[in-house]
Amino acid sequence: MIQRLSCLQRRPDRTREEFSRHWREVHGPLVARVPGLVRYCQNHVVDASQMVRHARGGAEVDGFAQLWFADAAAMRQSSSSPEYLAAFGDLVNFMGAMSHYAIETNPVMEKSTAGRGIKRMTLLYAKDGIDRAAFRRRWFDEHAAMVREFPGLRGYLQHLITDYATFPKGPVAEAGIRCAGILEMWFDDRAAMEEAFRSPEAGATIAHGDLFLGAATTYMVEEVEIV
Repeated sequence: MIQRLSCLQRRPDRTREEFSRHWREVHGPLVARVPGLVRYCQNHVVDASQMVRHARGGAEVDGFAQLWFADAAAMRQSSSSPEYLAAFGDLVNFMGAMSHYAIETNPVMEKSTAGRGIKRMTLLYAKDGIDRAAFRRRWFDEHAAMVREFPGLRGYLQHLITDYATFPKGPVAEAGIRCAGILEMWFDDRAAMEEAFRSPEAGATIAHGDLFLGAATTYMVEEVEIV
């Protein structure tokens, strides 16, 4: 399967609650009708607190959209369907800007929470002078093994940005979020996550991040499976 991952920013005249309600209750059912769509997950930001010592990136988001198709051909074909055009036309009703990406996913630890658990997503920005190949090596080959040792970790996926995808011109602007990677991380609950990040394993991992990270913008999200 192939995944398209997007960062969403709400319209300036919409509260986060209004944005989330429209995205879930109106836009979600429209996207669910798109032919060829295998899976669709919305990630609604519920807490934008900075949870690591790294600087926060310049852009903020209100949600992350994840859409899976069987392959690139199915994804391209879906974009010309009436159902896709209806969903695209609805964006202006709640969204101000968006960026979406082609990604390479490193499935370090598939989600295995009992029940829903909690989910954290982070935008990662490369340190000055670190190119994509060096960032990938540090993150995929070194950092991943360290994160696996976090106590209480119930899932960890790394998504390396391989290209900044384009979408048809329309009333929704390009957000211009040029991060190097996006991570997903799951724990059973908030207490388990906070304990994990107080551990020696987390301390060593965060220090390792200094080698290749220029900024890391953290979010707690509510994961909503639409399809």
